[in-house]
Formats: sequence, C-alpha cells, structure tokens
Amino acid sequence: MAIKQTMLTKLRRICRALPDAVESIKWGKPHFCVREKIFAGCDDAVDRLVIGFKLATKFGTASKQRPRVKAGSKSLSKKSTSRK
Repeated sequence: MAIKQTMLTKLRRICRALPDAVESIKWGKPHFCVREKIFAGCDDAVDRLVIGFKLATKFGTASKQRPRVKAGSKSLSKKSTSRK
C-alpha cells in the first residue's frame, strides 16, 4: 500500500506541474485533466498501481515497443497506453 501511495504522490506532482492541469475524481479514481480533457488516470489493481496516459499516436506506437508498456484494455481509443 505504501508503494502505491508513493507512486500516486509522484504522479500528482508530475501532472499538477503541467499548465492548466487539475486533478478530479472520475469513476471513483484520480484522473488528471486539462480543460475537461483527461490525459492521465490511475487505478489500483490487487498487486500494483496501474497508471494510464493518453498519448499521440506516434508516441503510443513507440511506447508499445517497451516491455512494460501495453495498450490499455479499457482505453477509449488506440492512443491510450498503460504501464505495469
């Protein structure tokens, strides 16, 4: 639990540093938005914190080549990826 909280704290620090970024609770979980558009969110799985970022297609395609990055199963588009 402490590791999940530390990761969420780091995610908040990174996302809130972006211009106009705000944190909100959507579907009971923290999400980060700019002008009502979600760009990141997280959820706690049984054994890990799952963090998802919405990426432009060119970045999403390159990210999928990394071993710990996979396309999100619940993503709204093919542009979303998540990292274990």
